[in-house]
Amino acid sequence: MRKTFHQHITFVCLCCLFFCLGNYLVGETEAKFSSQDKAQSLELSTAFVFPETIKHLEDTAEEIVMSMKKNYQMTLSNTPDESLGELEVQLSKIKANVQELYIQMDNLNTVYEELSLYKNKNQQDTLTYVHEGFQSVESLRNEVLATIDFSKVEAVHSLLEFKIKELEKMTKQVIENDEEVLEGSA
Repeated sequence: MRKTFHQHITFVCLCCLFFCLGNYLVGETEAKFSSQDKAQSLELSTAFVFPETIKHLEDTAEEIVMSMKKNYQMTLSNTPDESLGELEVQLSKIKANVQELYIQMDNLNTVYEELSLYKNKNQQDTLTYVHEGFQSVESLRNEVLATIDFSKVEAVHSLLEFKIKELEKMTKQVIENDEEVLEGSA
């Protein structure tokens, strides 16, 4: 029994020794509760569209406008030749250019509408790059609407069709006259 008593005393002494050593190593600590603050609401906003997206749309619009101007100039600069075959080739080129112009105009309107949606989401104009991108594409679109006259393109198209029909009539009359001359001499 004596042995267990000495073990208990030794255990208690070791515990005290460890507590004193721990207090010496750690030192004094204090904890105070002064007052409590209520949680305040924090407002975060995120960009619904990245600047790279707006820049890509602007670049796309510029490429479309440059291509449209090129197609428009090619369409108007075609000078009608006098042979039927050359006129038909020019007419097919003009038809392709006209079709391409309408497709490009639709593509430009699509880009414009997409930027318009982004601009409408940006009601407070917090994202200046959205507003600037929209303004840029809007001015390009207005320039195209002022520059490219689809009625002139259609007029060139109609003129070529008219000349082709006239040449076909003249060719048909020449063939009929030649046949009459051949029949008359036979």
